[in-house]
Amino acid sequence: MTSIEALTHKAVVHHSESLSDEAFEALIDEATRLVVRYLQSSPWLTSGL
Repeated sequence: MTSIEALTHKAVVHHSESLSDEAFEALIDEATRLVVRYLQSSPWLTSGL
Protein backbone atom coordinates (compact mmCIF):
# COMPACT_ATOMS: atom_id res chain seq x y z
CA MET A 1 0.00 0.00 0.00
CA THR A 2 3.04 2.24 0.13
CA SER A 3 2.63 2.81 -3.60
CA ILE A 4 -0.89 4.14 -3.13
CA GLU A 5 0.26 6.44 -0.32
CA ALA A 6 3.06 7.76 -2.52
CA LEU A 7 0.74 8.34 -5.48
CA THR A 8 -1.81 10.09 -3.29
CA HIS A 9 0.82 12.27 -1.64
CA LYS A 10 2.32 13.28 -4.96
CA ALA A 11 -1.05 14.03 -6.52
CA VAL A 12 -2.28 16.10 -3.57
CA VAL A 13 0.87 17.89 -2.44
CA HIS A 14 2.61 18.34 -5.76
CA HIS A 15 -0.45 18.66 -7.98
CA SER A 16 0.48 21.06 -10.67
CA GLU A 17 -1.90 23.12 -12.72
CA SER A 18 -0.01 21.81 -15.73
CA LEU A 19 -1.31 18.30 -14.99
CA SER A 20 -4.23 17.85 -17.33
CA ASP A 21 -7.53 16.28 -16.31
CA GLU A 22 -6.70 13.38 -18.64
CA ALA A 23 -3.37 12.77 -16.93
CA PHE A 24 -4.98 12.99 -13.48
CA GLU A 25 -7.68 10.49 -14.51
CA ALA A 26 -4.98 8.16 -15.87
CA LEU A 27 -3.21 8.35 -12.51
CA ILE A 28 -6.43 7.45 -10.69
CA ASP A 29 -7.11 4.57 -13.09
CA GLU A 30 -3.63 3.16 -12.60
CA ALA A 31 -3.91 3.44 -8.82
CA THR A 32 -7.24 1.62 -8.98
CA ARG A 33 -5.74 -1.19 -11.05
CA LEU A 34 -2.85 -1.44 -8.58
CA VAL A 35 -5.21 -1.83 -5.61
CA VAL A 36 -7.42 -4.36 -7.43
CA ARG A 37 -4.41 -6.50 -8.38
CA TYR A 38 -3.16 -6.34 -4.80
CA LEU A 39 -6.51 -7.41 -3.40
CA GLN A 40 -7.00 -10.17 -5.96
CA SER A 41 -3.65 -11.70 -5.06
CA SER A 42 -4.19 -11.55 -1.27
CA PRO A 43 -4.41 -15.05 0.27
CA TRP A 44 -6.85 -13.90 2.97
CA LEU A 45 -9.27 -12.72 0.30
CA THR A 46 -9.31 -16.03 -1.52
CA SER A 47 -9.54 -18.05 1.73
CA GLY A 48 -13.05 -16.76 2.44
CA LEU A 49 -12.16 -14.60 5.45
